Amino acid sequence: MALFRACLGKTACVEDGDRCRTCGRQLDEVYATRELIEKLAHFAVSHDYVNYDEFVAYVARKANAKIRYAVEQNNAQTAHSAAREQAHG
Repeated sequence: MALFRACLGKTACVEDGDRCRTCGRQLDEVYATRELIEKLAHFAVSHDYVNYDEFVAYVARKANAKIRYAVEQNNAQTAHSAAREQAHG
């Protein structure tokens, strides 16, 4: 897994072909992240949430749980595959 580096903002983002020279992430990743954030913001505004801070905290908790589960599943599958390969080795 890679270490996530947060952007410092659109004004700090210095594009250099396929990567941001400020945060080092690939531009398609930067743009996809911006799009996700725009969609979340639009969703909260379109639903007229006044407690949008709670909405954002909820989304963060749920996303964290889903990511953790996916990583655990991936690690378990990798360990299972390695054990099968070693047994049949």
